[in-house]
Order: sequence, then structure tokens, then C-alpha cells
Amino acid sequence: MKNNNAGRLWTIADACVYLQCSRSHIYTLMKIDPMFPTPRRLGTAIRFLPTDFERYVIGHDIEVAK
Repeated sequence: MKNNNAGRLWTIADACVYLQCSRSHIYTLMKIDPMFPTPRRLGTAIRFLPTDFERYVIGHDIEVAK
């Protein structure tokens, strides 16, 4: 079965679902967390690479375990 998200950029709503947080928290993380995935701008739209979030979550899990 083919993954429908392959090659697709995520919206802020997608990031919210993945991180299980609110839109406002995503914007806060974008401002205060230097490790947070860098947004890609498409005109006025903000998009993210899904793989950046996988690395972000894994990186935070490693930091918590230390």
C-alpha cells in the first residue's frame, strides 16, 4: 500500500496532529526552540518537511534520556 503523505509537505495542522499540540504552541515553538523544524514558505503559506519532525522528536527523546 502506498503512503499518501510521501513527498507531501505538512501544514501547521499536520504538525499539530503529529505533535499533539495546538496551533499556538507550534508558533511558540517556532519562536523559542532553535531545534524546531525550519518552516518552508510558499507565498504566505507555511509548510514543513515531515522528516524534519521525525528528527525533531527523536532528538528530543535523546535529550530527555540524558
